[in-house]
Amino acid sequence: MAFLDSRRRGVQRSRSLRDLRLGSSARAAGRYGRPFRGRLVVFVSGPALRFEVGRLAVLVTPDVLATFDAHRQKRFYHSEAGGQLFARVRGNGWEVVAATGPRPRDRRYRFSFRPHRPSEQEEIFHHHALGLDYVGDWHTHPEDAPTPSPADLWSIAELVKRSTHHLPGFLLVIVGRRQFPDGLWASFHSVGGAQLDAKRMHLSSLTEG
Repeated sequence: MAFLDSRRRGVQRSRSLRDLRLGSSARAAGRYGRPFRGRLVVFVSGPALRFEVGRLAVLVTPDVLATFDAHRQKRFYHSEAGGQLFARVRGNGWEVVAATGPRPRDRRYRFSFRPHRPSEQEEIFHHHALGLDYVGDWHTHPEDAPTPSPADLWSIAELVKRSTHHLPGFLLVIVGRRQFPDGLWASFHSVGGAQLDAKRMHLSSLTEG
């Protein structure tokens, strides 16, 4: 399933927005100066997900898990969904607090989807204005325990390579049909080309150290 391949043409202008750093002068406005219309944020109670990839300790908040859960492909007629991940980055600690998508103008099918690129850029501007970094992408698979396809791995590797950013790499999260954490795949794809699969993935409270 290739979900990033259409980013290849016109990539330099589009993906350069992903190197936005905290404290820079990005505007919380849309592509044409219009205010970004974000969704109503509803805070969800429940367990968080924790895992490690190399030296990174990643926390996925209940709100993000709720987004994943809402779009699991539990029925044969459910189409793939996906979006972008945004986090508070503090050194080797990443707290993923927002997952965007799916969007009305995404092209979604049973075994693939193509995100709406202008909407992705709006999301990047909006979340950066809130002090959040873009840290990766997520999408669903119609599998109980999902694994990335060769096209998925190629796409995220190309995204890391072609983007200008200050992070050591990006996350790839795939959401399957089983309950979490068994129904989740997570991996980190570094600037140097290495792939690190998530270890010690488990649910816990937000207050657990």
